[in-house]
Amino acid sequence: MRYFLLLLMFAFSFFAAAAQTRDEAVKELGRLKERGRNLESIILQPDGKDIESARRENVNVFSVFRILPRETYEKVLLETRGGGGYYSFVMDSHSYDDTPQIELADDDLSVGFYGASYGFMTDLGEVPLSEIDKQTNAAGFLLNYSPPVELAKVR
Repeated sequence: MRYFLLLLMFAFSFFAAAAQTRDEAVKELGRLKERGRNLESIILQPDGKDIESARRENVNVFSVFRILPRETYEKVLLETRGGGGYYSFVMDSHSYDDTPQIELADDDLSVGFYGASYGFMTDLGEVPLSEIDKQTNAAGFLLNYSPPVELAKVR
């Protein structure tokens, strides 16, 4: 009986210590995740040179963003779904969950990469963003484009 009580006391003290250690681990993991989110937001911020360049060209600095190669950061470093390889202009978000319009993967920038979504991209060349307007040829195409409304025609 005496050994049973000693064993019971040992087990109780072990589980009490484990619970305390678990609680501390949960708190520490919460702190680390918060720190990770803060670091992730820094990693995803555009470079200061790009923001300054946008200012010089009178472009809204909120339209400047950074996109990362999906295969490099997805599942390895960033918690954001897609690893910063997606960007939603509508939601101002890098998360795949926010219906992004562009993707950077395997050195390719693409649109229309899920479901029935699609889009258009063109190379305007070395043109300052401030000079792109309704008169730009590529902009004319987009302004006059009438998207199909039936799923079969979209596909």
